Order: sequence, then structure tokens, then C-alpha cells
Amino acid sequence: MKAIVVHKKKDVRLDERTDPQPSRGEVLAKVHMGGVCGSDIHYYNQGRIMSYELKEPLVIGHEVSGEVVGVGPGVTAVKAGQQIGIHPARPCLTCDYCKSNRRNLCPDTLFFGSAMRFPHIQGAFSQLLLLRDDQCYPTQNRISWQILTLAEPLAVGLHGVDRTGGVNGKRVLICGAGPIGQTAMLAAKYRGAGMVAITDIEAQPLKIAQKLGADVTVNVRKEANTIQKWQENRGYFDVVLEATGNDQSVETAVHCAKPGGVIVQLGMSSNPVDPIPRNAVITKELDFRGAFRFDQEFGEVVAAMDEARIDPTPLVTQVFAMDQAEAALKAAPDRSKQLKVQISMD
Repeated sequence: MKAIVVHKKKDVRLDERTDPQPSRGEVLAKVHMGGVCGSDIHYYNQGRIMSYELKEPLVIGHEVSGEVVGVGPGVTAVKAGQQIGIHPARPCLTCDYCKSNRRNLCPDTLFFGSAMRFPHIQGAFSQLLLLRDDQCYPTQNRISWQILTLAEPLAVGLHGVDRTGGVNGKRVLICGAGPIGQTAMLAAKYRGAGMVAITDIEAQPLKIAQKLGADVTVNVRKEANTIQKWQENRGYFDVVLEATGNDQSVETAVHCAKPGGVIVQLGMSSNPVDPIPRNAVITKELDFRGAFRFDQEFGEVVAAMDEARIDPTPLVTQVFAMDQAEAALKAAPDRSKQLKVQISMD
């Protein structure tokens, strides 16, 4: 099989690797499509993400969909020929977090395409992939590979929305219209938000947000007066989801949330000193919460897309062939043109 492997900074190759074979409890999947994520871009551009530095070649990728082509002994949940959404995490299933349905917090999770351990946890941008059977989420209606591959970022967005404690009928602000901001916006609409506004500094992602159903879109570079209006009378929104990690955006989130509101931080910061406006958090009694990856939301979004209750199609802006992986990694960060870049493994 072939796999997309980052060997070091600015060095990505299409390598040949031995075809895997499923053991007991394992599933062999043919991967059809992969979505480029920020972590993949970091490994290619910097050879690291945060403090996790490449020490050996790494198959990147964790947003994938595929088809079951073989099963090992003891597997009954799926069978050959089924289309599956692929959950990228393998939690231990035995710790207190796993037993309390917070498997996304499991300290022993193995997550595809990560250099946080050595040997590294190899990723999913390969033509064949071994999975534990609980990572497989079959569809019933054979939806497109492009749509099914969006299950992972959609699960991130839905988990962030659910961390708010509920958005039904509420005013929701999404700061940042990148892939995660867009999926959070879709999730907020799906969960019954009364009004969802989304902001960005680029025009193109805001146009896509309009197609996806955002009630209000604001270019913060050109419509600063709208942001100022939302901050009057100590804030306007019941719920704010911050999806950029940018310091100024975090400050905007705090000042746009009304007293008693909830802020969920989705965007990771590269700044070791995080300047949260703490006095405003205190005096407005804001709930400031983190949201990390997802758990059971993955199965829910696969089912919702399978049944056409969520349509994320406009998120995909370009699809590259597997032998164009470097071009895909170079194109993906261009926010003026791209939102979600995908790579076909066929």
C-alpha cells in the first residue's frame, strides 16, 4: 500500500508500506478520502506541533472515511463491504474517564497521526488501515466520501456546542469561520440555536458560512462597528464559541458574551502566556470552558449526515489526488481560497 508520510520539515513523501492484516478484534479498511487538518499542516511546515516534534517518519492524517475489506476473529459489529466513518481515537476503555463516558479525556488514547509519543502514533493517510472494531461507524445509505470524511471535524464542532450546556433558542456567536468554526455553526443550528452569528477576517469563508445557514456573518476587518455594538450593555450573546485561538479573538469573545453567559474555547493557542481578560470573566460571572476533541458525538454526526439531517457539502473546497499530497498541504492554509482540503486515496 501507499501512505502519505512526513519525514521532516517540508519533506512529505508517498511511501510504500507493507499491507496490514487484521488480528483478533481488528478491522481492515480501505481508505477512500482524507481531510487535511491543521495538525497535518504543522507537521509538514514546522516538523512539529506545539512541543511534539518529529523523531521518525510519520504517516499523517486523522480525518478519513473508508470501506471494510476484512475483519479479524471476534469482529461482529461490521462486515466486509460496509462504508464506514472512522473514529481516529483508540481510548483505553478501562480508565475512569472511559468508564464515565469521557473517553476524549483518556490519558492513554492513541490518536492517529500524532508525534506526542515515541514511537509515533502513525496516521490514517494510507490506502489500508487497521482499526479496532469500535472505531468503525457504518452508514446505511452510502453517502459520498467527501461528506463522510467531514464526520471528524463535525464531531469536534458538536462536542464544543454540547459543552455549552445547551443552545436551544439562544443567541450564539462563533468567532472564526475556519473548518471548526463552521462545524460549530452547523452544530449550533442542528441543536436549535435561536440565532447564530459567525465572524472572520476573510470574505471567502463567510460566503461559505452563508451557504451553510449562518444567520449573521461579519468580517471583523470591515465591520468593527458590529463587534462594538455587540459589546454594548456588557455583551449580547448567551453563548460564544471561540474557534481561532487568537488572543484578540478570545478577548472579543469575552466582551461579546452577556453577563451569565458561556464561552467555550475550541481554538488552540500557540502563545505560552494566554491573556484572558480575567476581570471581565469575574465581574460578568462567565463560564469559560474548554472543549477537547469529541467522543460519542462522532456516531451522532455520521448518522445525521447519513440521514441528510446535516449537509456539510460546502465545506469542501478542493480535492487532490494522493500523489499531490504536498500540493494539498501547501494549498490548505490559504484561508482566502480554501476551507477544507481533502485528499483522495483511491
